[in-house]
Amino acid sequence: MNIAAMRDVVLHRLMQVAPVETCSALGAELGVWLGQRSDRASDVRAKALLQRLHPEAPAAVIEQQARELWRNIGRTFAEFSVLPRIIAEQRVTIAPDATIERIAPDPRPVIVCFVHLGNWEVLGAALSSHPTVMAHRRMSAVIAPPANPARAAIAARLRGMLSVEQLTIGPGVWRTVLNRLRQPFGTVWLAADAAEGGVDTPLFHRPPRADRTLGKIVRLAASTGALIVPAYCERLPGVRFVAHVMEPYEVRAGVVDTADLLQGVADLNALFDTPVRRLATQWYMAIEFPADAALAATTEGL
Repeated sequence: MNIAAMRDVVLHRLMQVAPVETCSALGAELGVWLGQRSDRASDVRAKALLQRLHPEAPAAVIEQQARELWRNIGRTFAEFSVLPRIIAEQRVTIAPDATIERIAPDPRPVIVCFVHLGNWEVLGAALSSHPTVMAHRRMSAVIAPPANPARAAIAARLRGMLSVEQLTIGPGVWRTVLNRLRQPFGTVWLAADAAEGGVDTPLFHRPPRADRTLGKIVRLAASTGALIVPAYCERLPGVRFVAHVMEPYEVRAGVVDTADLLQGVADLNALFDTPVRRLATQWYMAIEFPADAALAATTEGL
């Protein structure tokens, strides 16, 4: 085990026994020291996007927003260590809870599509451990493990505490997803903003594409009759969160033509555009959003 991996393991074990607030606060500082200050390329991408979302903001404001973003990222990774306690201490409010109560007992398959806002791991843990969900639904999640082996092992162990099947992204995963959604009560979690080689939603005036993540979600729903349930997490002060569950989006079952597919992509993108703009300093994918894409979008009004 190399020094960086040993550091991650030691930090994780220390955070596991720390109070939730202490763990989160330490993560915020590490987000700046080990994230922002060591990953200049990601910081440049994030600032480019923030500047284009707030074109009138002075450089000092963008600098502060970027720092907020990195602190949220640090908090999120640190809170992995105390994730079971965050749920047990009822630090997550599901809004509206009635949507889950309505959907969970229905045998129709569900695609929960989410974006990396707030603490997305808290979102998954809160919804998958909801008593109505646990009583009815079979949960699977498509994941991309961290490249760092130590962090991947930590993530796997903590995610393994949930009643959720982990499907690692790679060859054959979409066939497996399709099979899960063909089963009664089948439920699959998919990150709507993550795409191979880039960032999908929000499009920020980039043209919708049928071959990215949102397009796959629409095709999966059409071929299986699944409901699409958009969701996102919002961080509140005091290490508290709101798990926002939006109204389900329906796709007509059967074969979808290109026009209908692109319309579905545009509709889903519109659902996520507003919360990501509002909570841009809580959006992890800001550090991955290509600076040239943000620059191109500026000409059309980001």
